[in-house]
Amino acid sequence: MGEATPNPERSLERRLANTVWVWFGSETIALLPGGKARWSGNDTNTFTWQVTDGAQRVIEGIANTGHKYKMTLDPNLQAETIKETDANDRPTARIRKK
Repeated sequence: MGEATPNPERSLERRLANTVWVWFGSETIALLPGGKARWSGNDTNTFTWQVTDGAQRVIEGIANTGHKYKMTLDPNLQAETIKETDANDRPTARIRKK
């Protein structure tokens, strides 16, 4: 029997679960387990996220506004960009727990 093939999407999903990122200005997005996310401006509603390309560190989802978004992360999973539907790329960064 051969070894299981690594699944980069699943691996990245586990690494990103329970992390918090800059969303826009002082707003944040928390990536929760199970493909749910929570925006700091609304703690009661969740929206979706999923790893769409583990090798390139890309996650996508639909924000609570109904807009699609895409986050592309650097190799260290610390920073990079967010692109929302009909918007310019903007920087994001991982927020460390204090």
